[in-house]
Amino acid sequence: MTMALWVIGLCLVVMATPIINAELITPDGCGITKGCFHYPEKCASPSSCSYFLSWTVEADGSNIFEMTGNVGTYVAVGFSRSGAMRDSDVYACTKNLEVVRSRNLLEGNDNEPRPLKGVSDVDVSVIDGRIECRFKRQMLLTDDKDLTYYDLSEGNSYTIIMAKSGINLEDDGNIKFHYSGRVQGPRMSFTRVDQTEVLPPAARSFKSPMGCGGPSDPCEFEVTWKKNPDGSLRFDMSGNAESYVALGFSKSGAMADSDVYACTSNNVVVRSRNTMRNDNDKNQPLKGVSDESVSTVNGGIECSFTRQVSLDDGDNTFFNLGPGNSYTIIMSKSNTFLWGDGNIMYHFGGKVQGPVISFSDVAPPPMMPDGGAGGCGSTRGCFFEPRESCTGPDNCDFFVSWVTNAANDHVFTISGKAKTYVALGFSKSGKMMDSDVYACTNNNEVVRSRNTVRNQNNKDQPLKGVSDWSVSAVNGRIECTFTRQASLNDGDPTYYDLSGTNRYTIIMARSNGLLWPDGNIMIHTSRVIGAEVSFNEFNLAEAKPQDNTKLFLQKAHGCLMIIAWVGFASIGITIARYMKHVHPGTKICDKKPVWFAVHRFVMVMAFLCTVAAFVIIFISVGGFVDPIQGRPIDTRYIHAILGTIVTFLAIINPIMAIFRPHPGTPRRPIFNWAHWGVGTSAHVLGMVTICFALINIGKTKPLIQGIPSFLFWVMIVYIVAHITTWIMLELKTRFFKNTGASDDIPLKGGDNGEPQAAFKEDNKFKDMTFRLYIFVAVVLAVVMVIIVARAKNNNM
Repeated sequence: MTMALWVIGLCLVVMATPIINAELITPDGCGITKGCFHYPEKCASPSSCSYFLSWTVEADGSNIFEMTGNVGTYVAVGFSRSGAMRDSDVYACTKNLEVVRSRNLLEGNDNEPRPLKGVSDVDVSVIDGRIECRFKRQMLLTDDKDLTYYDLSEGNSYTIIMAKSGINLEDDGNIKFHYSGRVQGPRMSFTRVDQTEVLPPAARSFKSPMGCGGPSDPCEFEVTWKKNPDGSLRFDMSGNAESYVALGFSKSGAMADSDVYACTSNNVVVRSRNTMRNDNDKNQPLKGVSDESVSTVNGGIECSFTRQVSLDDGDNTFFNLGPGNSYTIIMSKSNTFLWGDGNIMYHFGGKVQGPVISFSDVAPPPMMPDGGAGGCGSTRGCFFEPRESCTGPDNCDFFVSWVTNAANDHVFTISGKAKTYVALGFSKSGKMMDSDVYACTNNNEVVRSRNTVRNQNNKDQPLKGVSDWSVSAVNGRIECTFTRQASLNDGDPTYYDLSGTNRYTIIMARSNGLLWPDGNIMIHTSRVIGAEVSFNEFNLAEAKPQDNTKLFLQKAHGCLMIIAWVGFASIGITIARYMKHVHPGTKICDKKPVWFAVHRFVMVMAFLCTVAAFVIIFISVGGFVDPIQGRPIDTRYIHAILGTIVTFLAIINPIMAIFRPHPGTPRRPIFNWAHWGVGTSAHVLGMVTICFALINIGKTKPLIQGIPSFLFWVMIVYIVAHITTWIMLELKTRFFKNTGASDDIPLKGGDNGEPQAAFKEDNKFKDMTFRLYIFVAVVLAVVMVIIVARAKNNNM
């Protein structure tokens, strides 16, 4: 009897358990009775799709969503205003058989749990490793002021973003980062059901370790691929390796007999095939590959190349990446040497096995309006650079076009070679200062800012008057379109009026650096200034010749400061401290001791160079710089503060020397210590200030554009040489002092700088050490000045 009751109870539990099977989520009615989105393109049914989403419109003002994904932890849909994951309204169906709501914070890939409101009739199941679910969501909550609950009612549209993960959930059931991937769909209205969309992505990627990316968590391996309009594949690859980073296509999932393409420290791409038996890589002819570009950057290797999908030459080692074929991604790297012929050795730096991929599962990039640069100067206005080699948006460093629509709004299309952002500014003055700037970023969003120019800080501005934007960041290029209202009658003078005959100078900028955590743009890597145009005229705008005056003044400032503090001041302070008693009988010029004459001359020169450099930089910047809000270490502001202190000390010390007390008077010791303290402090701060101008680590870049990163380390070499020399001379001085010799650096002396009790010392060690020090200081100063003077303007 007891057993019978258990069986009956179990049957009732099973019958009461909500079940969704593959037949209940079907593509039937897509585009007719329900809107649909699925990926990939050729999946036959929801159960075979990586992602599937459908929605119906109910009479009570709600949507019923059906969603499935081929993963066992969660599948999620996000409604995005900007096209980016950040700030999307996200609903995830999880393996806990529930729906959770969250909001992506972007920083650290964290998802902020949100209360699940407006959602009912939840039905979730896990079948054969897939999650399938259905839930009802109110389009609008009328009595709720939660701005994170997006209004899906009439007149609103959102970009669909779907994500999934096979990684565990948080302890509270909230979702973690989408380690199994995501896909960005089209912009949709959820009040319409006559829509069915399939979206092969414009590019796909693989990274290791999972979730890596950004300065705090760089990737060991990363590769992205994109289909070109001619059907070939464009690969972008990087890895933290010194010798090579390689990508292999494997049929078996093993390295053996993979078709391998390696980007090497020789700045070339080589092809090989692993024989596995002895871990030897057999060199293969590099065929079907073009447009190679390889660079070694910050201890890593980055490269790009185009590979034909297949070749009809009978070579079965050149794998066919076309439709119907899938391969396991295998990436490897090495920090050891290459073979003498440039071929790669064994991957001593490690390897990683990625997923099985169909490389035909990507879409060619969307064509720009009018098929590239067509229509420029007739049906639309255009500006692009470089003029001599730019034939269309896809190969221009900078490209912008504009047309007006029926509402007299302006539709802008922007493209540029950039990894972080490409921006368009409207300028009244022809300068970056106070331009109205619109940047398309690798967050797949458009942000607006205003440059304060003094410290080259971009002040975030509200994105108003802009709609219908679309951004893609693929293959080292950023492309976007957006519609901007010509004018707004809201009294905001920073939103420039593009209507009528108003004319503005086009300024375009781009960056390969980083964005601020809030998504706002940092200073540009390069820029170009165009002509003054009316955006209601469809002209072909020309670029203006670049004004290099500001860069010239910055370089002059840097060169003078290096000459002053690495060259003159270093020699002057060292000779006064340690060389007073070397060759005491030698006098020059006005019969002054040689050390005093040299000290006086070089310190006067250091004073003149410092004052000149200080005046030059004030002219260049236009005043004192302001601190950049939100930047943890603002090297520009720190450099300016320290530089001002150094200049003040450099001015006050010679004034003190002019009015110094007579030797033997009670106040002479005070002067001696003050003169020594001010001079030494100025020299130490001068070296630190120069370091802040040259530092190139992480987000911190040199204050003069075009300066190579190694110049900072040249400065460090000088500082080490300076400290080493002083230690050696100090030890020698202490030795003589301890053996009864008079003090090598007595601060009391005659008015001509000669000690009252001269201690004649023929010290070959100190003499040779000082001569070597002068040689090192002068050589390093000359090298640094030449490098700064030759710095190229990246704004060309």
